[in-house]
Amino acid sequence: MRLSPFLAIGAAISFASGIAVEKGSLRANGAVDPIAIDTATPWISWRLSSDKRADNQTAYQIQASSSRSDFDTPDLWDTGKVASSNASATYDGKDLTSRSAVYWRVRVWDVDGVVSKWSDVAVFEVSLLSNSDWRASWITNKKFSTGDTSLPIFTKPFRVTCPVAKARLYLLGLGLHVALLNENPVDDSVLQPGYSTVNKTLLYSTYDVTTQLRKGKNLLRVELGKGIYDAEKPLLGRYSKFNLAAPAPLMLIAQLEYTCENGDIHAVYSDESWLTTVSGPYFETSWFGGEEYDARKELAGWDGVCGHRKEWTKATIATPPTGTLVSPRAPPLKVVEALKAVAVKQVGSEWVFDLGINFVGTFSLVMNGKGRAGTRIVFRPGENITANGGISQSTTGSPIFDAYTLSDAETQSYSPKFLYHGFRYLGVNLTWTPSLDDMTGYVIRAANEPVLSLHTSNELFNSIHAIIDRSIQGNMYSVLTDSPHREKYGWLEQNQFVFHPLAMGYDLQAYGYDMILTMADAQAADVPGLIPDIAPEFGNPMGGGYRNDPNWGCAMIIVPLRLYQYYGDIKYLQFKHQFMVEYIEYLVNRAGGNPYLNDGGLGDWEGLDTTTPKGVTSTFGYYQAVKAMTEVEEILGNTEQAAYYRNLSSSLQAGFHSMWFNDTGSPHYCSNSQACNALALDLGAVPEKYRADVLGNLINSLESHNWHVTVGEIGLPSVFKVLRAAGRDDIIFKLMNTETSPSYGYEVRSGATSLWEHWDADKTGGSLNHFMYGYGDTWLLQLSGLAQKEGSVGWREIEYEPIVVGDLTSASTTYRTPLGTASASWTVRGNSITYEITVPVGAVATVNFPAVAASENAKGLSVAQSGIMSVDAGNDRTVIRAGSGMYSFSGTLAA
Repeated sequence: MRLSPFLAIGAAISFASGIAVEKGSLRANGAVDPIAIDTATPWISWRLSSDKRADNQTAYQIQASSSRSDFDTPDLWDTGKVASSNASATYDGKDLTSRSAVYWRVRVWDVDGVVSKWSDVAVFEVSLLSNSDWRASWITNKKFSTGDTSLPIFTKPFRVTCPVAKARLYLLGLGLHVALLNENPVDDSVLQPGYSTVNKTLLYSTYDVTTQLRKGKNLLRVELGKGIYDAEKPLLGRYSKFNLAAPAPLMLIAQLEYTCENGDIHAVYSDESWLTTVSGPYFETSWFGGEEYDARKELAGWDGVCGHRKEWTKATIATPPTGTLVSPRAPPLKVVEALKAVAVKQVGSEWVFDLGINFVGTFSLVMNGKGRAGTRIVFRPGENITANGGISQSTTGSPIFDAYTLSDAETQSYSPKFLYHGFRYLGVNLTWTPSLDDMTGYVIRAANEPVLSLHTSNELFNSIHAIIDRSIQGNMYSVLTDSPHREKYGWLEQNQFVFHPLAMGYDLQAYGYDMILTMADAQAADVPGLIPDIAPEFGNPMGGGYRNDPNWGCAMIIVPLRLYQYYGDIKYLQFKHQFMVEYIEYLVNRAGGNPYLNDGGLGDWEGLDTTTPKGVTSTFGYYQAVKAMTEVEEILGNTEQAAYYRNLSSSLQAGFHSMWFNDTGSPHYCSNSQACNALALDLGAVPEKYRADVLGNLINSLESHNWHVTVGEIGLPSVFKVLRAAGRDDIIFKLMNTETSPSYGYEVRSGATSLWEHWDADKTGGSLNHFMYGYGDTWLLQLSGLAQKEGSVGWREIEYEPIVVGDLTSASTTYRTPLGTASASWTVRGNSITYEITVPVGAVATVNFPAVAASENAKGLSVAQSGIMSVDAGNDRTVIRAGSGMYSFSGTLAA
């Protein structure tokens, strides 16, 4: 198909002016109204809208005040009018200290010099920036052991003598904490704190408890679970993941500070006056294996402000890990969706509930305990079921189970509180007939805001996108994990290989900072510069490629670079720059002077063709790290270092070619596998005279395998990228549209509701919820034509190049960029095509059509009126440059 020589450009012109700061768009370090910014100089940003085409910000003014209502004479910062098109700035006002609250607003000037209204007022608060801000002590319960006690509970009764204007609770419980104030949860976050290397960073939580404090008696209560901090050797025969640290003492630190309406400041600190007990109902909270809860052991009469706690003991001062207390920037984990059971069936001694999709989170079951006190209800989660409909734990690790012992209360419900599962089915050994309404599933993930919608005329493609997105959600926890049931580890390679589906699906502005911190903290102490495959690196390090594969470690460089490219915040590159430098030094030393890396790694992980040498994939990862480092240094203005890395990358290209090129028969690389040839082309190692042959060998292999890939997760992105670069979307269409194994389509047709770990997981038993093969979603996202232009930063340049291929009749994508919403949607009816796009304020569009076109009804109109900057009609294509606004293009398709 191609477009006819005549393309009409819609000219529904609006002459209204009115640039505005988008409501709710103000961010500080990527977060909305954060109450614990871990720096006194955050990066602040905003988004714009306008009724005028080709509009842009030409200047801004920011005001900041210590009071929400006092902007007549802002006491912290007033930039005045600053000439700039950047919808962002670094706070540069009056010096801030711990606990500072900053109220700020912004206004902007448009392309014609017309000023907008002031934005709504946003706020950010500075966290506790130094250890000296903490007057609380770490406390523990010295009677707690992993034997015959419950997990510890801590309480502190206290009295408030004034009306409260502001109150903050700073808290960290190791391994997990659940806090209640006057018997109400302090917020809706769950499973806090997130992962960290605790000997370097201790991530504390900050809660706004202003409305929960009351004048008079109050009671603060903190319950502790084990989490991954104390995950080894669970009780009662539960599954435990290998390689974890030895059991560690559970402990907490808490500091509740409140300000009275008269300005007086008071605080409640964790210390030896707190009361604690290990006589509660939780006897196990294994991070991997499950919980054990005995409702008969629930403590009565203790939890009110005047409760009876005579049997409780005083807390003991504890020695914490050596890490620094730091406020995380990433959003916390939250319940984002409730699922009702779609079916329930009795199989043997269990009732098996089907929640409809393979998801990650927890569940709640309502039960009647009347006459059943002492009955132990066991819950067994599974991703799959056996042939007779029973629970299968073949993909999740085994045995994993939660257990709840009923009290005699008539109505009871149980929901695990200190862990999460990956599952679709739940087997419960009930002795009565349940109803569907008794069971609810709760989806948990990091509360990164969804920013994408996608739809095509191909329902298989829509389903492929859905299963990839479900697995991204299922592994989007405090770190990006690789399987949400048996491992829950932060393997790094998928963070960089699947970055575009991640960042286009969810707002990662705040989350990205913690991604970088976690990787840097994991840098090995025993091998200088090494970024291990897993971050954090819990327990005893794994060996070989499971620790030192450069396709995993290079995420330390590539992820910050991608974050900068998406969001425009250079601090992503500055934040842990030295760790990037040290990682390249590690790779150089490891190569030992060779222009390639041929000492192992994990190879083309999970590839079906195992002939690809590990040295090929290791060198590819080495090159990717160096290439990305070249870009980083160029952006930071370090020209000498950039030149060094550029020369190193060129030597790696030449070394790769010298090591693995084979001109016997048709020119190819190493074993002539799909991965070998795709990686060579993607790396840029193939001389021009051989590129057509090498690409031909790749395509021939795909065709000989009936349009199936044989690559693993390292080779897969390269297959897509080199086919796209060669203009062979027709081949990608065939790969994506096939429904036989191995393929995305096969997974969908086999009933998958989340992405599999193995192409043939139905035969090999890999995880059924794993996003490492999610790169294919990148192509689905590009079908509408919407993509950031190569070399652009912060989506300032957007490319609109629709992929009209196969039997597709429509494709649409809407994505909220950091500048504002961008969208693209094309539809084919008969031989006509329409293409509608939205370009956000501050961006410039390049609309690329493979046809000659004219812009007749844009003639005579200015750029401000039509939005069209240029129309370049060549022999076989039309390139249109346009400013912000909404456009509709139409044309006729030729056979």
